Order: sequence, then structure tokens, then C-alpha cells
Amino acid sequence: MIPGSGIRAKRKMRKGVTAATFSGIPASVMKPTKRLPGICAECGGSFTFPAEMIGTRAPCPCCKQQTELRLAPPAEESTISRATIVYSLIGIGILLAGLIAAVVGVTRFEKLAVRQKQKAAGAGITSETNAPAPAKR
Repeated sequence: MIPGSGIRAKRKMRKGVTAATFSGIPASVMKPTKRLPGICAECGGSFTFPAEMIGTRAPCPCCKQQTELRLAPPAEESTISRATIVYSLIGIGILLAGLIAAVVGVTRFEKLAVRQKQKAAGAGITSETNAPAPAKR
């Protein structure tokens, strides 16, 4: 008897197991081939292709020219995370607000000091002129 030609093999064939399946697992259960993103060397169009075809030539779905199937270059990522940039900008904003508040405060203090000096100087002049004359003896 030939292996795989018995009643068990016929029952498996009826259940959906074909000779093309691997290790007796039905083709519908097996995972499909991984598809990779690619870029056409001619037109720059993007497409996907089966992983085992990398390095071969095939017609581009966009421009229909023969192109080598190669991986798309990875997107350039910043070495600094977005959160770091945002927090840095917030910190800089807070520091600038503090600096502006300090400058405004110093200018107001200077104006107040000038006004108080003027009041003191004005009060000194009026007190000398309005002061009673010394008594004569």
C-alpha cells in the first residue's frame, strides 16, 4: 500500500486538506505571504508586493514601467521626541513670561520711586516756606 493513499488520506481530502497544504493544515488557515511597501524607481509611486519577490523586477502599477522591487525607505524620525519639544517650548514660554513680568515690575518700581522722591522734595520746599518764622528775642 502507498503511504497517504488510504482511507484516512481520502477523509482528509474531503475535509479540505489538499496536497498543497503544509503539514496537513488547510490553506485557508495558513497565514498569507507578508506584503512589503515599495517605491517605484521610475515614477516614485508606492505599492506593496510579496516579501519573497524583493530584488526582482516587475511592472509598476502606477506607470507600468519595469522597476526593481525594493523596500521603501523608512520615514525619517527626529531623535528628539515630540513630547520633549513641546515641554521645552512650554518651559521657554514660562521663562519669557517671568522675564517680562520682572521687567514690568522693575519699571513700575522705578516710576514709583521717582514719584516718592518728587513728593518728598516738594514737601520739603513747602514746609520751609510755610514754616513759622523764628521768634525774635
